Amino acid sequence: RTLIELNRIPEALEQLEPLAAAADRDARFQAGRILQELATRRLADLRRTAPGSAELHELTGRRLELEGRLADALAEYRAAARKSADRPGMQYLIGNILWRQREMAGAETALRRELAGNPFHGMANLRLGQVLLNADRAEPSIPVLERAAQAMPASSPEGLLARRELGKAYRKLDRNEQALAQWEPVAKALPGDAVEIRA
Repeated sequence: RTLIELNRIPEALEQLEPLAAAADRDARFQAGRILQELATRRLADLRRTAPGSAELHELTGRRLELEGRLADALAEYRAAARKSADRPGMQYLIGNILWRQREMAGAETALRRELAGNPFHGMANLRLGQVLLNADRAEPSIPVLERAAQAMPASSPEGLLARRELGKAYRKLDRNEQALAQWEPVAKALPGDAVEIRA
C-alpha cells in the first residue's frame, strides 16, 4: 500500500504477486482487495485522460462482467472493438459473454474472429469447442479443443476443463480410449467432478 501511495505501481505489483499465490486465504483476500483498488484507480485515470478510448470500454466491460451485468459488459466490449478493431482479446471477450448468454451463433462468430488473429488463444479455443459440442458438432470440435488443452497448463482449472470437454468430444465419436485418457487426469485432480459417461 505504501508503494501504491508513492505511485510506484510496478514495485507494488511485484510485492503483491507472492501474496496472490499464497496458501493463506486471508493473504490472498487482501491481495485481491488491493488489486481491485488499483483497477478502480486505473479506471478513474482512464476516464479522465482517455474518455471514450478502447481501453476504457474494455476495463468498464470487465468490471461490469465481474458484477454479473452481462448485457452492459457486452455493450462495452463491442464499443471497444469498434474503436480498435484489431485489439487482441476483444472478440474473445465478446464471444465469451455471448456463450454465457447462450447465444451460440453469435459466440461462434466472435470466437472464430479472435482465433483468426490468434489461433492459439486457449480460452477462445475452449469456448469455441464448447459451442461446437453444444451444437452436436463433435468432429470439428476436436482440433479446437486439442489446441485449448495444449495452450493451457494441464493442472490449471482451465486446462482441466479443456481436457474434460475434449474427452466429451471423443466420447461422442465413440473414441472411448482417447476419452478416458483425457478424463483420468481430470478425475484425479477433481475427484468430485462428474464426467458424462454416456454420449
